[in-house]
This record gives sequence, C-alpha cells and structure tokens, in this order.
Amino acid sequence: MSYSLIHNGTVIDGNGRSPIPNGAVLIRDNKIEQVGRKSDIRLPNSDVQMIDAQGGHILPGLIDTHVHFIFDGVNFVAAMNTPFSLGYYQAIGPMRRTLDAGITSVRDAGGAD
Repeated sequence: MSYSLIHNGTVIDGNGRSPIPNGAVLIRDNKIEQVGRKSDIRLPNSDVQMIDAQGGHILPGLIDTHVHFIFDGVNFVAAMNTPFSLGYYQAIGPMRRTLDAGITSVRDAGGAD
C-alpha cells in the first residue's frame, strides 16, 4: 500500500462545510482515506509521501463543461490551410493550463472528441 499526505493547506471539501485551516488529506492507493486538521489525521506506520500544499488550498478537482481546446486562440483562416489533426497537438498547452488551474474534468463543446 502506498500513502500520501497532502498537508499545510486549507481544505475545502466541496460539501458546503466551513474550510479547514491547517488541513490535510491522507490518500491510500489513490483513494482518500482521511480528511481533517493535520493534527487529527492518524498516519499509518508505513512510509508516507508528504506533499506540502505550501499554504494554498486543497480541494476536489473542478469540472468545466464548456471548453474548446482545439479552437483556443485559433486563426480560422490559417486553420483552413492546416491539417485538422494538428489542432490536437496544439491543444496540449491549453489542456495543461486547465489542469494547472485545478480543473480535472472537461467536456469539449466543439472541435475535439
């Protein structure tokens, strides 16, 4: 079993409860096992990978149901003279920025499958 502890952040659980300052999330084998103040988390006896949130926020991944990865900043005239499949490679940057912003699920509303 592998454990990770995300700590040193404010936990927002998405259930409408008040944020938890000095919060932490214990993850075992990619599943959340405990959430709360770091001082209340019972750590296992085995090795735990410590991930420092650096005073930021710890929250569930967000969902954006209307993105256009293929058409992000596209010059439509140039795009008509470019292979359509190139757009998939050019979408990597916008996809990375989306993940970096905390959005972990999307629905592309046109352009990409």
